[in-house]
Amino acid sequence: MDASARIVMVEDDDDFASLVVDYLGDYGLEVLVVPDGAAAAEFIRAKKPNMLILDMMLPNRDGLEICREVRSWFEGP
Repeated sequence: MDASARIVMVEDDDDFASLVVDYLGDYGLEVLVVPDGAAAAEFIRAKKPNMLILDMMLPNRDGLEICREVRSWFEGP
């Protein structure tokens, strides 16, 4: 993956999300966090990331539901 890659992380745990953002940021990766599963698909479409990280237990929609929805138009991992 390109060092300037954009990652969207759907995660409702602020502490964990911050840890991942800081860690991957040290490697030059941009990580954008959306905390609510209901807003995830629209956020992903708007930000056009190279990769997604989806939490399995989110408020309103879980990571598998989001994956199923975006898989028809999102081609990244």
